[in-house]
Amino acid sequence: MIDSLYRQYIHQGGGCGFESFLNMHPESSLYFSLDYLFYDRIVDYYQKLFGFDAVLVCLYESLKESPVEFLNQLFSFLHVNQLSVDFNTKVNQGMSAISIKIARILNRFVHSVSFNPDPVIPSRLVNSHFARRLLQGYLDPLLFNRISGQRSFISKEQQLNNYFSKTNRSLLKRLDLPLKKYHYPL
Repeated sequence: MIDSLYRQYIHQGGGCGFESFLNMHPESSLYFSLDYLFYDRIVDYYQKLFGFDAVLVCLYESLKESPVEFLNQLFSFLHVNQLSVDFNTKVNQGMSAISIKIARILNRFVHSVSFNPDPVIPSRLVNSHFARRLLQGYLDPLLFNRISGQRSFISKEQQLNNYFSKTNRSLLKRLDLPLKKYHYPL
């Protein structure tokens, strides 16, 4: 999830490196805190607000591993008819790690409403969205996806594991989730 949030930040026009993204000052308008990912607190809040039986907690890994089973569980919980879904079509494939690195640098020079309203390259025609479309639409399929093996920006994984182990244990006490199966830090 952290990697995904960082990628989205770059997509939106952000220019910080991964470490800087994780360590933004709380007074920054772009502030992100790892505490936002303490899911035990979020689940507890929703269960108090809506009732224990009105909250379904699932893991992304379960969706990825068995999409049909995951959706059957979701549709059953929602009491809706099952839909036919084509799981082989990628609707919104993310940018490669190489493109993310290039976009991060380009974002410092091009216009972005949220992150760089006064860019070095003043033309609004060449902005962060244009750069993303170029990288994601052309360079990734033709080149970068073939040569980039990097899938994540998280380099200090053990430190993050320690940070989230307590909240994960708290979730495990309350819910029957396969956290061990997917190697969540406990």
